Amino acid sequence: MSLEDLQTDYREALDETLNHLNVVNLLVAQIESKMEEVRDSMLTLCQVVEQIIETQNQQ
Repeated sequence: MSLEDLQTDYREALDETLNHLNVVNLLVAQIESKMEEVRDSMLTLCQVVEQIIETQNQQ
């Protein structure tokens, strides 16, 4: 294998690795967004449960 072939293989492998890292980065951003949605949903659930408890205590 010539030096040029090795350099080409190296560049291709580096490009592939960078593409994978970009995909991972995008997936992490999506996960963070979903985690925020879950957090908001849990806060809403907690508020509803607190209201239920408060209403039951008033009866």
